[in-house]
Amino acid sequence: MRALIATVENHKDTEFVESKFHNCGFNTSYSAPLPLPTGGTHGGELLAIKSRYQSKCIPKHILEHIVREYGDLRFAARIVEFHNVDVLFITVYLWCNEGFSVRNNMILYQILMLKHLLLLPLIGFGDFNITFHDFQKSGWAERLRVNLIHPGLDSTLASCANRPIDFGFISYEVDTMKEWVKPITSVPWAPHFGFMVALSMKPREATALVLSIPKKLPIDIFQREWAVLESAQKAAAITKASKRSKLILNKQKWYTGVGILGKPLKELADDPKFQGDLKKESIKLGEAQAQASLASELLVLDVAKIPRQEQKRYTGRGQYPKFNIKSIIKNNKNMSSYSAELMYWGEVKGILANICNQMRKPFVDPSQFDYLSLVAAGALKDADQYREGLNEVLTCEALILHKLLPCKDLFTHEQVQRSVSLIHKYLINKHAKKLSKAWSSYVKDQLSIGGAKLYKYISKWDKRFLNVSWETHGGDDVTNPEQFLAKQKNVWSKLWNPNNTQLKHVIAMEFTDFREIALNNKDIFKCGVNELDLALSISHI
Repeated sequence: MRALIATVENHKDTEFVESKFHNCGFNTSYSAPLPLPTGGTHGGELLAIKSRYQSKCIPKHILEHIVREYGDLRFAARIVEFHNVDVLFITVYLWCNEGFSVRNNMILYQILMLKHLLLLPLIGFGDFNITFHDFQKSGWAERLRVNLIHPGLDSTLASCANRPIDFGFISYEVDTMKEWVKPITSVPWAPHFGFMVALSMKPREATALVLSIPKKLPIDIFQREWAVLESAQKAAAITKASKRSKLILNKQKWYTGVGILGKPLKELADDPKFQGDLKKESIKLGEAQAQASLASELLVLDVAKIPRQEQKRYTGRGQYPKFNIKSIIKNNKNMSSYSAELMYWGEVKGILANICNQMRKPFVDPSQFDYLSLVAAGALKDADQYREGLNEVLTCEALILHKLLPCKDLFTHEQVQRSVSLIHKYLINKHAKKLSKAWSSYVKDQLSIGGAKLYKYISKWDKRFLNVSWETHGGDDVTNPEQFLAKQKNVWSKLWNPNNTQLKHVIAMEFTDFREIALNNKDIFKCGVNELDLALSISHI
């Protein structure tokens, strides 16, 4: 893909910018400049994608949520549709001469939240006003799970050396899309240079050897069935699984000479260090492990009543590793957390709201009114393609809305806008329920296998607040550790040991009430406490 334009520091209004790029054949996402306290504006981020490439706006409600959490937007973003892969494109502009200040960190948190909400890989570019190497050392690349794209220049500023502050980033999972990077010094803007990145339009053509992993064993079903078996039945099941595993592996040994399923990698088999007696002893131990692993798998599958013809998908632990040639980049068309319907109606809702506001202005020119009505009709022309998941009433509305426009009266436009808003709200509620159900299912699945990932998820957010910046949270003398610790004591003592006696009493009462709720609803807390083996139980509070 060689038709992406990403720019910053554009001080024009939204309507002017979008119309100019639209006339040139681009679909745009634009974040307007922010006003400065001293007057004037700063920033203005623009992402323009050639209209021949399929791209979508970010749903308005998601951007509104990010603004509520982290303040005004300092990035522009669109979802670009490649062959079977959707990618989130971003251009970002950090504040000048601030380094990793609070508000610059907030901008990066905006991007992190957007990535988590959409569950899509990132490709981004920006004027970071931070050098490539400083950003590399900050830990933000690891947090965003991206590799940085160096611009290929010692400096991206014509005015000074050793200042590569314009660069890109790309998610680990789509890094193979990047084909080459080329610096551009002859550009019609100053003082920044530019750089070009070529991306593959067919990312799934990149393949590699991928380890084949057996399907998860049905341990829950096994434990339930195993608990009701008599001792004799258990012994019989173990004997049967053991005999069957030996039979399978003996057959494998007759064919290959080694009682391990599969075959070793050529590099391992031909390794000169792995020959002679060492090889014989290793194979002997490997056969014992293979037999024990296979017997255990078959025992679980037989007790769980998994049909014989399906059991092969569950086995393979303790055997030779099996590799398949697969695409490195996963197909995410049907895996992302957003829906095409939700995105479409969100975009249409925003367009119609803006159009109705324009139409309500006094002394609107009739020709301008007609033009806005045509734009509204154009936004709804694909409505019949985005009605999946709607109920019967809303489906009917979606089918007739485009037939009501264009027209000459404001009332009809407002009615259409209200209908679109209802459709959008319905889809949001439906999607929210779906995500909530998926999260609950995920938590239950993780608890059933020990909850390690849940521990990691919880601790990640806890540890964020333990990383205290010396520069921003220290005392007047940043070289004095005692001052730093004294300041931290003052900050945290207000939370953990308030001077207000009444407040202490209130907190104590809240903990007492919480303890009573926990004790009266033991079943709610039991699963989490037992499965995760928490050190601190509710009753101890």
